Amino acid sequence: MGNSKSSGTKGSFPSVQDFRYVNGRRYHSESDTPYILSSDLEEIDRQQLQHYCCKHIFRSNVSAPVEQKLIEGSKVLDVGCGTGIWVLELSTEYLMSEFIGVDMSPVFPIQIKPLNSTFIKANVLHGLPFSSDEFDYVHLSFMNGCFTDDQWQNIVIPELIRVLKPGGWLELYDVDVFTHKGGPLINRLTASVQQRISSVGLNSRAPNLYKQWVSSHSCLRDIEEIVFYPYVGEWKGYVVDGDDDNMDLNGKENIKSRYDVGLGILLKEMFKLFYITESENLSQFAGVSKEEYLEMVEECFEREMPEYDSRVKFMRVIEPILYLVT
Repeated sequence: MGNSKSSGTKGSFPSVQDFRYVNGRRYHSESDTPYILSSDLEEIDRQQLQHYCCKHIFRSNVSAPVEQKLIEGSKVLDVGCGTGIWVLELSTEYLMSEFIGVDMSPVFPIQIKPLNSTFIKANVLHGLPFSSDEFDYVHLSFMNGCFTDDQWQNIVIPELIRVLKPGGWLELYDVDVFTHKGGPLINRLTASVQQRISSVGLNSRAPNLYKQWVSSHSCLRDIEEIVFYPYVGEWKGYVVDGDDDNMDLNGKENIKSRYDVGLGILLKEMFKLFYITESENLSQFAGVSKEEYLEMVEECFEREMPEYDSRVKFMRVIEPILYLVT
């Protein structure tokens, strides 16, 4: 890690060395990084849809109170930027700020992008190629299934903190693998995902520990966790009470204000696409053929989840850094 800048690939086109191919799908080539999802067009499409779902759920790309700083001019880092859509949207909106996205798989834009945005190939596990105390705001999203608990606590979070300025903000957000009010089919599908993640030594419920992990750093205070449970699919019921025996809700108003037909359908398509594109791997953990797995997915999302009023947990953890870590 260290405190000095290291080299990163900036503005270069992806090469064959950046990826490996398994069963016709494209994956990252970092041998020491246990990230399990692919980097091909199917997964890129799903990530784009995931971005818009999360933006709609939280009503914004940003939950940290940094808008005025972004208007005036700040330096922002997105770790694990993927396609770069978060950076592209914010750099277009906040022209006085500088936005940098890093990812170990160069699926981000190389040439056609706003002038105040930059993308660099870099792996946070090898240390971010930036000096300490460099960024006003550091963002990381949807990185569940990327790092072990030990890597999160001893490499990733300390590295995010290292590059933050005193008074800067750190924001993490993700979605829980577990489905609330799920029926037997979605529970079986979810179990296959959990087993797949666990098979490479990762914790499928890691996002639920983000707040605990960042709380262990004395430079972070006033940590806030924002949680919503949007419905998946076309919601058949009505929320009349905030109490629910099956889960810990974040208040009934969150449920009401975060459901509409469009969002429910988008979430259904996004999660369904995940299970379809990952069916080759996940069917093995479910103990069925790929064809049988796909039939389960179809039945689950078209019938079971609307019937059960199934929901998923989206969360954002935001915290200010009070002083520089040396």
